[in-house]
Amino acid sequence: MEAYLVVCESKRYEGKRYLYWWDIWDSRKNNLSQAGEIYFVKKDTRETAVVAAEDLLSLLTERRRTSRMRKTTGGNWGIKVLANHPDGLAVEPGSRTGDSWVYLPVKWILH
Repeated sequence: MEAYLVVCESKRYEGKRYLYWWDIWDSRKNNLSQAGEIYFVKKDTRETAVVAAEDLLSLLTERRRTSRMRKTTGGNWGIKVLANHPDGLAVEPGSRTGDSWVYLPVKWILH
């Protein structure tokens, strides 16, 4: 099976503690397992960070699911760029867990 890339785009969020936000839902997570790379794109600047799918998938655990959107499956996974950590993709702690944010270091490149 040939690996492919997945593109995720986010608008900029003003007045929040995060600058950009992507949600990963079940079907997208399943697609990521077949992807080689994921391109996270900031829609306003077109800056892009390329992440190996396997690196991100290792952080998308059941404990890190949020309560947003999907009550039957436990929710999506939230990926954000936090204002105080702009050089990393932050994976949300999840709902009702004692976990803290985990970060995947990235380099933003203008495309």
